[in-house]
Amino acid sequence: MVVPSLPGFAFSMSLPTIVGPIRIAELLHGLMAELFGETRYLVQGGDWGSGIATWMAYSHPEAVTWHSP
Repeated sequence: MVVPSLPGFAFSMSLPTIVGPIRIAELLHGLMAELFGETRYLVQGGDWGSGIATWMAYSHPEAVTWHSP
């Protein structure tokens, strides 16, 4: 389980420029690709994280898998 904090929140430092959910989704996908390579992963988020998770799934459907209850 990877539990990243968004730039500027909790344990993360602020970025030098303002970034939105699409850019953060790319940064987090890069992290997941670095950690897990070609292995697919699940994403989940609430509040800002829900939009970021949606962009990750939309931009990288080959990497983000889904789970149906």
